[in-house]
Amino acid sequence: MKFKWLFLSIVVFPVLLFSSFDVKAVEKEGMPYSVQAVLPENQLNSSSTYFDIKVKPGQQQNLTLKVINNSTKPLKIKITPKTARTSSQGHIDYSGNKQNQLTTALPYSVEKLLSKPQLVTLDKQQTKQVSFTMKIPKNRFQGVLLGGFTIEEVKPNESESVQDGIQIKNKYAYNIGLKIRQDKTTPPDFKFAKAELLKWNDRFAIGGHLINTTASIVSDYRLSGRIIYQKKNKVVHRLEERSFSMAPNSTFMFPVNLRESELPAGKYKYEIQIQQGKKTWQLATTFTITGKDKRAIGSQLPLENGGNWMLYIFGTIIIVLLAVSFFIGWLYWRRRKK
Repeated sequence: MKFKWLFLSIVVFPVLLFSSFDVKAVEKEGMPYSVQAVLPENQLNSSSTYFDIKVKPGQQQNLTLKVINNSTKPLKIKITPKTARTSSQGHIDYSGNKQNQLTTALPYSVEKLLSKPQLVTLDKQQTKQVSFTMKIPKNRFQGVLLGGFTIEEVKPNESESVQDGIQIKNKYAYNIGLKIRQDKTTPPDFKFAKAELLKWNDRFAIGGHLINTTASIVSDYRLSGRIIYQKKNKVVHRLEERSFSMAPNSTFMFPVNLRESELPAGKYKYEIQIQQGKKTWQLATTFTITGKDKRAIGSQLPLENGGNWMLYIFGTIIIVLLAVSFFIGWLYWRRRKK
């Protein structure tokens, strides 16, 4: 009898342990609302679905969005003005993700030119026009100010407490672009600010930081490069040519995943080439990797990528428990047979 209970407890324990890790699939639902830009008189391109306006110093005007509730239930919508940035994939990001950096040379942020975010309540099947006040500074600026409006559904008092009792419920959002300009344009220019060892997608990586130093939009430029281990003058990685775009006065952090064994401690040179038509930029920066840097990154990684042993310790414990369960079960079977 003792064997029976010991057998059941050891076999059932791992089963319960595994069953506690419940992965739930989240169903993607259709957007219950839609948004349109109400184009103003100073719109430069009347066929656009976003704001593309020319302004004068000191000008003040309203920018209006039409928000439509297509559902049969009331909705709350949050509309937030944001400055465009550049994502690590090399795309212009209108969502305002602050992990993607802007430069101090940015003339004005969109957030400072427009009035505060608004929370809009819509009854079922209702349409509302929502206006934001835009105030252009008296000092002239060159180039383009780029940003937009992020529109998200929100619901009060759900799972987590947030400021003013509002939590973003729907991960999917509308982004209506906003391009503001005056008379003078500026040609793009670049600075290769730095490169560094970092963790990316649970692997070792080299992150290059490319800066668009002007208030200009970079669209579909070409980027290629190589990383050189200077001690042996050895190319440890070639960056294949890729297309990228950048927001004005923003930083493009482009990571390159590498194996730990490809990155001995020492000094490196990162050379890149940017092309657009007949124009070419040749840029370079140097960086150093130390043993301490590698250990710091490695301690954050899964074992196969140079890191964390905890998952494998846990897995080993489970395997041992299953083996013990099998052995005790075999002993119990033999005892009953005798």
